[in-house]
Amino acid sequence: MTRYSDSNHGSVVLTQLHSLRSEGLLTDVSLQVNADLFPCHRSVLAACSPYFKAMFTGGMSESHQETVALQDVESSSLRLLLDFLYTGNIILDDQNVQDVFITSNLLQVVPLIHFCAEYLEKSLSIANCIGMYCLATVYSCTSLLETSWEYINYNFILVSKQEEFLNAPGNVVQSIASSRMLNVSSEGDVFEAMFQWYEKDPTSKVCTAQEILKHVNMESLDRTQVARARKEGLMPLASEVGPTTADSNQGFGSGSHGLASPSSLQKASEPCSRLGMSAQELILMAGRHGRQNTIFCVHLPTRKCYFLELPPICRTFGALVTVVDNEVYAITNDYQDKSMFHYNHIRKKWIAVAQRLQGRTDFQLQVVNGNIYILGGLNDWEILNSVECYDPSADEWKFMTPMPRDVIDFTSAVYRDSIYVFSGSRTMSYNTVTDLWTATLPAMTTPRLRSACVTHGNEIWVIGGSSAQSSTEVPCIQVEKYLPDEGKWENGGYLPSLMKFCLATVYQNELYLCAVWCGVHEMGVMVPVQLHPQFDLYLYNSQGATSTFNDVGIDIPLQDVLSCSTARLFTENITPVVQR
Repeated sequence: MTRYSDSNHGSVVLTQLHSLRSEGLLTDVSLQVNADLFPCHRSVLAACSPYFKAMFTGGMSESHQETVALQDVESSSLRLLLDFLYTGNIILDDQNVQDVFITSNLLQVVPLIHFCAEYLEKSLSIANCIGMYCLATVYSCTSLLETSWEYINYNFILVSKQEEFLNAPGNVVQSIASSRMLNVSSEGDVFEAMFQWYEKDPTSKVCTAQEILKHVNMESLDRTQVARARKEGLMPLASEVGPTTADSNQGFGSGSHGLASPSSLQKASEPCSRLGMSAQELILMAGRHGRQNTIFCVHLPTRKCYFLELPPICRTFGALVTVVDNEVYAITNDYQDKSMFHYNHIRKKWIAVAQRLQGRTDFQLQVVNGNIYILGGLNDWEILNSVECYDPSADEWKFMTPMPRDVIDFTSAVYRDSIYVFSGSRTMSYNTVTDLWTATLPAMTTPRLRSACVTHGNEIWVIGGSSAQSSTEVPCIQVEKYLPDEGKWENGGYLPSLMKFCLATVYQNELYLCAVWCGVHEMGVMVPVQLHPQFDLYLYNSQGATSTFNDVGIDIPLQDVLSCSTARLFTENITPVVQR
C-alpha cells in the first residue's frame, strides 16, 4: 500500500473556486450590502467563517435564502474580505484596514483579524493610539489592546497633547490616569494632562474629571496646580480618592480625611509612584559576566549600577547593543545566528524582530536617521564587506552597497548622514542617503586597529587600540580627531596609561572611555603589565594645562565588552548591583 499526496491540491482547489466565483458559476448564495450583490459559495463561506457556518447549518432562515442581507458592513471591505476567503491574500492600507478589521470581526474571519491587528499595531502613532485602544476594546482584540495600551503609557506626554486624547471618552482617560505604568517624570505631568482634557469641555466633563483626579496623587502637586483644581471644583474628598500606592498598582491616594489643606498637599508622597519616575539616563556596556553575557548599566550622577539581562541566545553568543530613539536593540555576535531583539520598556522583556540577512561576528553597528546599519565582520571562512540596513518602522532588513575594501579589526562612527570607517591607516565613509562609499579619505597619522571611536561635537575621536605596524598587539596611546567637515586629522593627545579593548561613548555631553588598564608609559617607554582583565570607566577632562582621561572609580564586572551606548531606562525594571 502506497499513499500519495499532492501538496498543491489545496491551493489548486481554492484557485478554481475563486475562478468559479469570478465567472458567477455554481454560486448558491449572494451577500447583499445596500444595492451591491456578491455571489458566493455557501461551502466556502462556512469553511472560513464560524459566523457563516452557524448561519447556513444552524437551521436559520438564511440557510434557505438565495440573498442574505448584511448590516453594518461596507461594500468595499466585504469585497476585500471575500477576495481573502477565496485567495488567502489581501492588501491592507491606512484607508481600508479599520473597515476590514471591523468586518472581519463581525464575520469572525480570525486570520484576517490577526492580519489587521498586526497592521494596526505597526501603524500606531501618538495621533491614533487612543482610537486604536478604543477599537481594540470594542472588539476584544487582545494583541492590539495590549500594544496600544503600552504605547499610550510609554509615550504619554506626547499622546496627552493630541486632539484624540483631549476628545477621548471619560472612562478611557480614567483608565489612563489610574495606570502605574505611565512614563512621566512627576505626578504633575499626569495632572496637567487630565486638566487639559477637562478644559476641552469643562461643562460636560466636570463630574468625570472629579472621578479621574481621584487617581492622581494630589499630595505631589504644587500649590498652583492644587489651586486650579480647587477653583474648578475638581478637588476630590480625601475619603473618595483611589487606593494608595501601597495598596494598589493602579491608583493613588492622599491618605487624609476631608479636603486636604494646601500645606499637606505640598508634602511629597512616596517616590516612584509611576514607572517613568524611575527613568534614568544610563551607560550600557554589553559584555561577558562570568559564563554568560549581560548588559551592565551605570547611572553616573548617583553611581548606581544595574544589570539588564539579555535574551537567552545573546547570553550564550554575546551581543552588540545599540539604541534608536531610546529603543534598545541587541544583535547576536555570531556568524551562525542572525537574531535581533528589541527591548520593550513597559513589559520589561526582549522581543524578537526580523532576523538580519547574514550571520557574522566582529562587525560594526551604527545608527543613522533612525535606521540600524551593520558593517563588515567575519564568518567562519572569510572577511565580510557586506552592509545591511534595518528599518525599525517596517521591521525589514536590506543589503546596501558593500564596503569597497576588506577591513578587519576596524572601528566606525557616525557624523550627520555618513558612517566613517577606520582600519589601520585607512579611512572610508559611507553616505547613507546616496548609498555610496568614499574610499580615499586622509589616513590616520598613527595606524591602528581595534580602537575606540566616537563622535563628539563635530569631531570623530579615535582613541587607543593596537598598533597596526606591529605583529603583536602593542597598545597605542595616541588619540586622534578627524574633522569630517574639513577632511583632516588633528592630534588629540595621549592616553594616561596603556589601555586595551577600548570603547567610547558620549554621556550627558561628556566623553567616556571604557577600557582595560594594562601598563604605564613614561618618557616614551612602555611598561606593560600582565593583569587579569578589569574594565574601568574613564572621563575625558579637558580642563587645566593638559587634557587626560580620569578613572571615575566604578568597577565594571565584565571580562570583555562588545559595545558601549547610552539609553534612558526604568531602573525599577532592572536588577541593581551593589558596588564595593
